[in-house]
Amino acid sequence: MPEIWIPYGDTESLVTLGAENLGELIEPVQDSLAEEEVERLRGSLAEFSDLVICDCKPSTLEVVKRLLGEGAVEGGKRIIAADPRRVESRLPELRGQVRGGGEKVSLPNERIDLKVPTQLEEDTSRLVLSTGEPDPLLGILDSKVALPFAFVTNSRRLAYESRTSDEPAPFSQTSSAEALKGVAERFRNSTFVTVIPRGSRPHRLLRDASFDAVKNSFVTLSPPRARAAIIGVGGEGYDDTFSDALRLVWSSIGCVKEAGEVLLVCECGEGLGSDALEMLITGRMSDQGTTKKNKEVYVEGLEELHYLRKLKGSYSVILMSGLPELYARTKLGFATARGSAEAVGKLLGKLGRTAKVNVVTRACECSLSSD
Repeated sequence: MPEIWIPYGDTESLVTLGAENLGELIEPVQDSLAEEEVERLRGSLAEFSDLVICDCKPSTLEVVKRLLGEGAVEGGKRIIAADPRRVESRLPELRGQVRGGGEKVSLPNERIDLKVPTQLEEDTSRLVLSTGEPDPLLGILDSKVALPFAFVTNSRRLAYESRTSDEPAPFSQTSSAEALKGVAERFRNSTFVTVIPRGSRPHRLLRDASFDAVKNSFVTLSPPRARAAIIGVGGEGYDDTFSDALRLVWSSIGCVKEAGEVLLVCECGEGLGSDALEMLITGRMSDQGTTKKNKEVYVEGLEELHYLRKLKGSYSVILMSGLPELYARTKLGFATARGSAEAVGKLLGKLGRTAKVNVVTRACECSLSSD
């Protein structure tokens, strides 16, 4: 009987399926580490005054640790992070050495009040580092998109208002991403490095790479679609919130038939994640994105309400997470399960004991389309 381990927060959940039930197993595994690429980057580190860390993904922080080594940062180099406390908590050797972006100043924009940290406005050479991941609004969140997304106030609104469609479009070139790249071009003397993960570890490092180069570095498959799929979002750094899961599931949804069953595995240890989802849960916003006064206003994550409606309208979803039942079942309207045995039992109970189920262990590392 196949035993499959799916990342769940900082641990893994064992999913057991009968051989007669297992369809395709899509499990990105680490086949090589980016050893030479990290060493080359480390050799050129003296060229940069600042190291800018856009996220706290395990693969990003592993590269940071290997670049800087142990002890104090040498050469007066500044480490700037979107979330300094989290970086320091996961890399204790950097405690007291990581700073935020500082005070913000406005950027010229006719429609939206964009504000950028003053430290990123300085004319210094910087290395910008993030882990690439699929995104339904931005297509791919590479380091050039991640910089404004993480540091520039109202960049998420700019991305939302620049969209040409509400449909999720992971691994596509989108107008929203182009709008953010336009902001990133303001930061002169920046080198953008995107980490490609495999098994949550750095698989490749792409320096100032094109969209196609980043996209083609992900696992790309077209498995036969099944009536059901078990989709793991990716574990720590990827399933911290329901917002994360809701954005990442679209990269792998192509492996399940329309109106099929989806078991979504995501810990959500930090809750819902976005302002829009919080307002939906508390009744301050409808799932159409309007407030009680029937006004359309932008709040962070507004596009996620469409993704939520589409997910629930197109598939029958069982949510295995740490969200309270009041949120997951009552407010969001999902069937729920607290453990993998209960979740798989519910899934096969709806489909029949001989149904085929595709399994994706890390949606954050895959690009799956229907056959």
